[in-house]
Amino acid sequence: MGYLIAAFLGKEKDKFKWIGTVLPGIVTALIFLMGFRIGENEEVVGNIGTIGFQSLVMALVSMAFTLAATGLLRRALGYDRYGLRKKNGGAEEAAEVQDRGKKRKGKLFSKSTVRYLIAVISGFILGYLLVIKTGAVTFGTASGITGMLVTYGLYLMVFLVGMDMGFDGSLPAVFRETGARAFVFPLVFAASTLLSMLVMKLFVGMSMKEMMAIGCTFGWYSLGPNIIMEAGMITAGAYAFLTNFLRDMISILVIPWVAETFGYIETVGLPQAAAMDVCIATIEGATNKATTALAFFSGAVFTMVIPVFLPILVGL
Repeated sequence: MGYLIAAFLGKEKDKFKWIGTVLPGIVTALIFLMGFRIGENEEVVGNIGTIGFQSLVMALVSMAFTLAATGLLRRALGYDRYGLRKKNGGAEEAAEVQDRGKKRKGKLFSKSTVRYLIAVISGFILGYLLVIKTGAVTFGTASGITGMLVTYGLYLMVFLVGMDMGFDGSLPAVFRETGARAFVFPLVFAASTLLSMLVMKLFVGMSMKEMMAIGCTFGWYSLGPNIIMEAGMITAGAYAFLTNFLRDMISILVIPWVAETFGYIETVGLPQAAAMDVCIATIEGATNKATTALAFFSGAVFTMVIPVFLPILVGL
């Protein structure tokens, strides 16, 4: 809807320059709320000492596998580090070069990274103090309110990103250029994640089915873990929640650095399903329109596949 509205209002583009200023604020607010949701959950907080470290390792290993696989795939398909197709022996269209995005210094801890870290830590502390420590707010009330705010905050963010892409007007050309190759990227993202879970099984005392279920949540920390828990795999569900939540948070923090150090397309695979919502504004700010379009498409593929495939897997 955002894209279509912006395409219709193309002549009014200059009146919507505020979108680029508002998006980082929305992302920061969402990260604060996600930190709050972790801090308010007594079960998760109680298990952080037990499973938190292993979840962090699983998130990092999975991201490392995806980063390596994406880099190899990008080169094999003839994309440069800016996510653009090489033409005529490496020469590129001038218009494409202009869409490369701003040059960055490649620093891991940028101002946005520090802001996001402060947001998630302060959200966690506030959630813990209000719900668990003092009981000033009941868990049910806090969970309902924060869940609603996160949901509608994501709607707003995706809508504004869609408008930003619509004003740019490059989305149809991007998909014409990418074609069927767009489906290859989420397939490789998924394969690399499942491969990382096979490796982690050597160090985590869970069954193959549980590890594959965790892997098949593909960054969707809200829906995926709930499906696993409903199947009776409570511990695996807790691992899935923390692993995916940490993956999303780490992705937001390192996307600007990964874009500058490795390549634009490499940023798309890090958050997987969250590439189309939680992380899309960060991807857009760190890369270009072509990469943002691929991120939305890839995240949408995961979003459609997870609710169908994961229940079948846990039901076997």
